[in-house]
Amino acid sequence: MSMHKFYLPKYTVVEYKNKVLVPFPNKKLADADSMSKLKLDSVLGIRSDANGIVWMLDNGMRRGVTPKLVLSQR
Repeated sequence: MSMHKFYLPKYTVVEYKNKVLVPFPNKKLADADSMSKLKLDSVLGIRSDANGIVWMLDNGMRRGVTPKLVLSQR
């Protein structure tokens, strides 16, 4: 799930796993404080398909990074 920026989350996208929220798809891409241009910034939509691909639409408006469509294999 994507985390709303108003709450200043540590991670912008998380997965609920074993009763804990963990960064998704990994810490490097989900860390809200990351300076990477490839990080997940402001994800508006998350969907998974029948092939195990997770699609995320990132508008980049939290920190002004480039908007992008991100795919992650699960």
